[in-house]
Amino acid sequence: MKRLNVLGRIGIVSVMALAIMGMACAAGAKDEAMAATVASQDDSVAMADIDGLDKDTVKEGSNVLPKIEIIFKETTSEATEDVESDTITTDDAIIGDEDEVDENAVTDSKAEDVSDDVTAADEDMNEANTEAVDEEKTPVTGLAIAICDSYVNVRSIPSTDGKILGKIYKHGMADVIEEADGWYKMTSGEVTGYIKADYFVVGEEAQELVESLNARIAKVKASALRVRASQSTDAEVLALLSKGTSCVVLFEEDEWVKVKFGDVIGWVAKEYVDISLKLNNAISIEEEARQKEAARKAEEEKKNQIKTQAENLVQLSNAEMSEEEAALREKIVAFALQYVGNKYVYGGNSLTNGTDCSGFVKLIYQEFGYTITRRASTQYGDGTKINWQDARPGDLIFYGKNSITHVVMYIGNGKVVHASTPETGIIVSGLNYKNIYGATRIIK
Repeated sequence: MKRLNVLGRIGIVSVMALAIMGMACAAGAKDEAMAATVASQDDSVAMADIDGLDKDTVKEGSNVLPKIEIIFKETTSEATEDVESDTITTDDAIIGDEDEVDENAVTDSKAEDVSDDVTAADEDMNEANTEAVDEEKTPVTGLAIAICDSYVNVRSIPSTDGKILGKIYKHGMADVIEEADGWYKMTSGEVTGYIKADYFVVGEEAQELVESLNARIAKVKASALRVRASQSTDAEVLALLSKGTSCVVLFEEDEWVKVKFGDVIGWVAKEYVDISLKLNNAISIEEEARQKEAARKAEEEKKNQIKTQAENLVQLSNAEMSEEEAALREKIVAFALQYVGNKYVYGGNSLTNGTDCSGFVKLIYQEFGYTITRRASTQYGDGTKINWQDARPGDLIFYGKNSITHVVMYIGNGKVVHASTPETGIIVSGLNYKNIYGATRIIK
């Protein structure tokens, strides 16, 4: 190993000697004898492959080695250390003795400068890569869902100084196009603009909110679709859904969808349903104004219809009553009818947010200054008992066989209004839809 190292150095020194010789000849500083000596040594070295010097090409006793040593001593003694230092990182040096490699480690200031430049370049590259990675993570696109208390304004520019183009109400959705300085550029429905990012969730959070809201809906597109107990066409059939039926999506697989329809939970073949999000889009300012005006007109029309309906019902009752009593009964019936369509809530005490049968009639009479009890069984004794066939609009009709189970308000012409069931809510029904227990008159 040491011999290989020495031979490597000899080859390097030979190259240096040739360079020095050229300089000497150009300046005329060397005599012909020295030039001849150098030339002869150059011929010797040239006959052997420097990179391939080994014990096969340089033998003990050869004339090559001594002559190179003479040149080394006479012409390059001062440059030896520098030459070795500059070439110590070649492959040949790497295969030399460890002690020699360590001792001849590069310490040249220029090498340090190069090393510093390389290090700085590496740092710049790492920083650039980091910025590139960060830039890839920063953009937000896709579904965004509003988590505000009421609504978020959609603006023309990413600033609160921008013109309000529309609104996205709580749990409304938008499709984010890009993100810019805390704002999302988005499109939702017919509105495109900017929304404040703080009031929306995106990515996994948006998907989790969709799941919690049961907002994914599967709509049957086949003429009929079986709901099965598991993901197999051999599984038990739990229900049969007709075309156009919508159900809540609980979970999706590649070929099957877990759905909920009423109290039935099962699996349907994914290829036979269309899955969508049941979330509201943004509404433009102009569209909202049109909707408000339409709602106002519809409400006004509804009140007029109810008033007319109540008048007709009272007149059709053919009951003998004063104009004052007739007018009061018309108002009571009209007031009750405006809550048709609202929810049934057992034990509830709100005409708008929900109530049950006895709560409904109690709240109606309360509006006109009458106080009655809360339970149907006791309400039967709150007024004057009458034959149900003599009932006038506003009187109470009770149902049941051996005991009272339900109460309604008679509105005339053989019809009643009542809080029916959780499934149907507040509705109008025919008088004889159940077994009549009796009737009571509260208005005197």
